[in-house]
Amino acid sequence: MAKIVFVCPEYHPVPPIEGGAVETWIENMAQRLKGHEVYVCSIYRDALKECRQRGHVRYLYFKKGLLSKLILCTYKLPFKKEDSSLFFLPYSLSFALKLRKVKPDIIHIHNRPQFVRIFKWLNPKAKIVLHIHQVSAMEEKNLWTYKFLNRVDLFLGCSRFLSEEIKRRFPKIQNKIGHVYNGVDLHQFEPWWKNTELRDALRQKHGLEGKRVLLYVGRLAENKGADILITAVRNLVMKGHKDLRLFICGARGYSSQDVSPFMRQLFETADQVKENVIFTEYVPHEQIHEYYLMADLVVIPSKVEEGFCVVTIEAMASGLPLMAFVKGALSEIIRDRVDGILINEGDVDHLEKELSIFLSLPDGYTAFGRHGRKRVEETFTWNHIHEALEEIYKGLMENA
Repeated sequence: MAKIVFVCPEYHPVPPIEGGAVETWIENMAQRLKGHEVYVCSIYRDALKECRQRGHVRYLYFKKGLLSKLILCTYKLPFKKEDSSLFFLPYSLSFALKLRKVKPDIIHIHNRPQFVRIFKWLNPKAKIVLHIHQVSAMEEKNLWTYKFLNRVDLFLGCSRFLSEEIKRRFPKIQNKIGHVYNGVDLHQFEPWWKNTELRDALRQKHGLEGKRVLLYVGRLAENKGADILITAVRNLVMKGHKDLRLFICGARGYSSQDVSPFMRQLFETADQVKENVIFTEYVPHEQIHEYYLMADLVVIPSKVEEGFCVVTIEAMASGLPLMAFVKGALSEIIRDRVDGILINEGDVDHLEKELSIFLSLPDGYTAFGRHGRKRVEETFTWNHIHEALEEIYKGLMENA
């Protein structure tokens, strides 16, 4: 039995009451590591005041006090500069000190290379795992020094693409780089053919009988490409595809109600086809499966190199075909012409062309959805991810 600590980014809490792919991964793995003593270090929320221990998992929380709020209120200080190891120092220092009493065997830090130095300094005997979930976590060159690389015992990417990107940038550490995928709950995201009555009821409720329904799930940030998708849909509707519907499930950030200038641009583009483009705002994760259940096709028009993109496996688990640009791990997860359609050129014209082909087919890409469901069952269940992680930890401890 090992003492394993998960260190969360400082944005969202675990358990993941605010959503978040990283936080969902941490909670699922923590609960499955039943043969170990597991700790989770997370930001605090009042809704979690009763959540200190669940089974074998103990939750340690950082609650912002007046001093930490004052320190962290300005980006001019190094405590809020992402290229500084002092980034969010009150958070990392608080947990690093607490863990000295725990004496952990493994400290598994997620997406925050800034935290490595302080945790290793105060817990020198612990094995440090740095789990990278997005390419941008490697952009701060001031952090990724030779000393930093030596402080980390194992680098993990959330996809093969991401682990290969780490190797490409830092070839001297190839022998301590691996990957472990994200997972999906097959019970929450059941295939639509097992829920035809509920699917029909939901489509009737939203007036979708006889309609072709596209779905976008994600943040409404410029690099996620919702503008490309909305423009393509607007063009298709104006060319005569009046039965086309697009649901935009997302907000500026997780559970955010703010409206950014980019979002105003999206609203303006969709204004000409108001009946065809529906903005749902933020949808809690426990409700998002209903939108998958209503849809015919999930579109991922990302402009950025995706480290993974959980929407892919949620859609596949729901039995839906996918259409996505070839960006990062998207072409690793989605098999072209098997689980969905991959588009090499990420622009409006090429997306519009592929959507037009989809709309011309009476059954869409139904077979792709069935292939995707099978792929998820064979590769992306939480049990698969847990088994892979246990092997990774075993190898790490054997090399102690």
